Amino acid sequence: MLRVLTTEGMKTATVSQLKQNTNFNGWICQPSQYVIDVQKWTVRQTVCGFPEEQNIDDFEPVEEVICPKTNCFCGNDIEMRKGKTSDYLKLIKHAPDKIEPYKGESILAIDNKNRVNVNFYTEKKCNFTCSYCEPENHTYEHSIDIEKYKEAWRKVNPRNVQTINISGGEPTLNKEYIVFIKWLKGNNPYSKISTSTNGTKSASYLAHLNRYSHLSISIHFEFVGEAYFQKLESLLQNRGENKKSLRFKCMLHPGRFNQVRNFLDRFKGYPELDMTVTPLWKVGTKDLMEYDEEMWSIVT
Repeated sequence: MLRVLTTEGMKTATVSQLKQNTNFNGWICQPSQYVIDVQKWTVRQTVCGFPEEQNIDDFEPVEEVICPKTNCFCGNDIEMRKGKTSDYLKLIKHAPDKIEPYKGESILAIDNKNRVNVNFYTEKKCNFTCSYCEPENHTYEHSIDIEKYKEAWRKVNPRNVQTINISGGEPTLNKEYIVFIKWLKGNNPYSKISTSTNGTKSASYLAHLNRYSHLSISIHFEFVGEAYFQKLESLLQNRGENKKSLRFKCMLHPGRFNQVRNFLDRFKGYPELDMTVTPLWKVGTKDLMEYDEEMWSIVT
């Protein structure tokens, strides 16, 4: 939950609620995220890309910017501390915590109590070529040595990190990926580490990784079938007790609606599993694919 200063006083709100009210153009924004891209050797402090990315070797953190964007699409960016004026920023920083739920009032400032999130891109190597993924997002080059991963983290040196979200490409294609996860956890013991993967590794590998990292497995129905589903069932049945959370993130292409719905029915009986359904963008645009009312009914 986020602290939100509104025209009706202090409120608490979720990121989902605020996604309907994200025109922060001209607001003062205090970037508190890090997007580290090992392959490009760049870092930026927002997902939206403003301020612009920097070379990791020359990184100098930016404390405050004036937002030039019309809309804020990413949840991590929405929850960064921001306000219409510096006075509103000061006010929300010292406002009391005992506040009411947000119900759509006009927003003056948002406070995340300086929580820091890191999106860490290992490399763009991937074994899928999804029709809805931008071609430039992936390559098929050799894996980068994990010492380069560690060097990138040390040079950027994020502090007070709450969550570390790791993705690629497909991060588990690197043979030393779990070694890196163990190193990262050792250096950030109080951070929540999550891995975004397409789940093509074996059930035993995924169960091992799940001991050190929360897992978000993206289900790409263009590339998976019965053998893959059986593997996921094996994972769920043999994770053991020393495990982190597990999510199945179903990518909803309109042409795969029945497959997604059948998948949800098949796996809904597992109480420790979180399942979400994600709508997709048209390639090269900011426009969502076409979904009818029935399709929207399963989107979460």
